[in-house]
Amino acid sequence: MNTKATLLAAAAAISLGASANAASNGWYAGLEGGGAWLDDLGGRETCTACLPTRFHFDISTDAGWAILGTVGYEWDQWRLEGEIGYRRNDMNHISFRTIGSSTSPLGDLGQFTLMANMLYDVPLGDRFSLALGAGVGFDRISFDWPIFGANGWSDDEWKFAWQGIAGLNYSLGPNCDIFVNYRYLSADGPDFRKTTAIFYALHFDDINTHTASAGLRWHFGT
Repeated sequence: MNTKATLLAAAAAISLGASANAASNGWYAGLEGGGAWLDDLGGRETCTACLPTRFHFDISTDAGWAILGTVGYEWDQWRLEGEIGYRRNDMNHISFRTIGSSTSPLGDLGQFTLMANMLYDVPLGDRFSLALGAGVGFDRISFDWPIFGANGWSDDEWKFAWQGIAGLNYSLGPNCDIFVNYRYLSADGPDFRKTTAIFYALHFDDINTHTASAGLRWHFGT
């Protein structure tokens, strides 16, 4: 092959690669589901009958599930999106370290999140790309302890949350991607309160959640 033919072939290959990696501009929507795992939960309990003592507690949880939806706008390799999500984990045991007693079982911990994310897609070839990003928003944390007292204990609170995101995308065609994502979500610790004859309060430390998911993304741009 002569030099001219070699240069033309190289130019064609570069052009094809650039076309394959070029990101579309426009709107997209995604849907994904997977598993959710909580770091160890802990905090302090107070009550009007036990003040000024605060009883430190630890809660163990099972692996849970998560479902998330996104709507966003992409340009070049950047994506700005809004995300709505729900995670749920069963809580199976609470231990009070200070007094050495324990109570089980509990109910569940739910997290309904509203997040704004910024991501960047790094091309890895004709069809693959690596997604890296972060987000901020709010987490509505709900707590359920059905055997507490006569009527159980159920409460919820909105808290500030942030997350880091890493994922791998695979293009099925010009308008659809399949992907896997990992999210590390951290929410400020909530305070749950219960009043019977005695006022009780559970003051949680920050709640950290790991989420692994897979899904589809549809592009409406060109």
